Amino acid sequence: MTTFLLDDGLLAPHARLVPRIAVGVIQGLCLWALEQIKLNATAPMLFGAVVLCLCFVPTLVIGGFGQMRLRSLLIWAAIAAALLAALGAYDAWREALMTLGAKWVGPIARKRRAWRSRRFCG
Repeated sequence: MTTFLLDDGLLAPHARLVPRIAVGVIQGLCLWALEQIKLNATAPMLFGAVVLCLCFVPTLVIGGFGQMRLRSLLIWAAIAAALLAALGAYDAWREALMTLGAKWVGPIARKRRAWRSRRFCG
């Protein structure tokens, strides 16, 4: 009888194929659904967060199968998803600031704008 787990709790090499394919199919379906609902136009901060998570977290999970225990892999993926979601939302927020201009955001953005070097930023 074949076992799927090794003695140290990792997936055996022959048991890694199906989870990797499943993660890839789920990632593809989620990205397709995200494109279908046109979230970019309605909620750009949410869209940025979700796109970064959907692009990078499954890739990290696929790479972690067989290299980490399942619990450690899930904790690691959750932390990566939180950081990527924060970066995606921040990127969309900064893009909105640049689009709307510094007058909209108040004195903090005006100070940051003054920090830029005129030689490099014009």
